[in-house]
Amino acid sequence: KKFKKPGNIKRPIHSQRPQELAQLETEIRAQIDRLAAVLQDQTVKHLSVHFNSLYFVKDYFDVLVRVANSYNPVIPIRSVHAKPGVKHDLFVGQMAFQIAFKNLFRQKDVEHIDEFAEEIGTYATQMANPPTMPDLFHSVHYGPLGLIKLTEKRIRKLAKKKRMKLYKTSQKLQANEVCEYVFHLIDDNYNLLDGYRGSVDYLDYHGINTNYFDSRMAELKSLKLLKEQGDLGLFNQFTSWTQL
Repeated sequence: KKFKKPGNIKRPIHSQRPQELAQLETEIRAQIDRLAAVLQDQTVKHLSVHFNSLYFVKDYFDVLVRVANSYNPVIPIRSVHAKPGVKHDLFVGQMAFQIAFKNLFRQKDVEHIDEFAEEIGTYATQMANPPTMPDLFHSVHYGPLGLIKLTEKRIRKLAKKKRMKLYKTSQKLQANEVCEYVFHLIDDNYNLLDGYRGSVDYLDYHGINTNYFDSRMAELKSLKLLKEQGDLGLFNQFTSWTQL
């Protein structure tokens, strides 16, 4: 049973919200414990939330942080310090619009999302027991949104642009600053693209449509290009959560 359907932020009356938050905490713990049970060392290395959905509502975020901090060792979460700012603001605005539309323009809830998106960085660092997280979360590598099917040539050009964006953003990091990137990696064999697109009919996963896979191929190609540019040295700086 899902805690909430995607885009649904309708809250119960105030007297019933503690029960709602308790249900959310139970669900997060259940997912962590289920994953830990199948891991070789039984340790979950980090937590991320699809569409950052628990980062839009303050008491949902409180639950996430409390759960992450209750484990030993503490489980890091995705950074609340999202870059680039313009792209992050656009994403928050789009989410607020979609949520407002799905919830018959619940204006107070939408205003909360916009307001908390502005203050979450300060809020997280001033919590009595703040979360463990990287210094930055960079979304420059995302996109484009799937609107049309990309040609193989277009994917190659897109990969070159993504590779350069990765390099440029890395040059802006301060010494000892840790930045999280998220890569959606699939086989970049273009002959497989139609098969990937056809699989959407069999998936029960919000956010994927038939045009989702083209830019994911470009993500893998960009990393291959980055690795080939040995003089940059950036590829060797990437590591996984298991190494942090």
